Amino acid sequence: MPPHNRVIVIDPGHGGIDGGASINNLLEKYINLDTSRKIKTVQEALNSMVIDDKKKTIHDP
Repeated sequence: MPPHNRVIVIDPGHGGIDGGASINNLLEKYINLDTSRKIKTVQEALNSMVIDDKKKTIHDP
């Protein structure tokens, strides 16, 4: 595999006790985390080095 052609840092924001905006019991932190995981998967498939500073969210009910 050739060396990485780019480095991408993902910071989904919100998490822990700060859930961000919400609607119908859906918190922004979960949307952000899910979206960041999808971006990571796609970018790694394109041979990018991805640094993800949030692997999970804590303080969930």
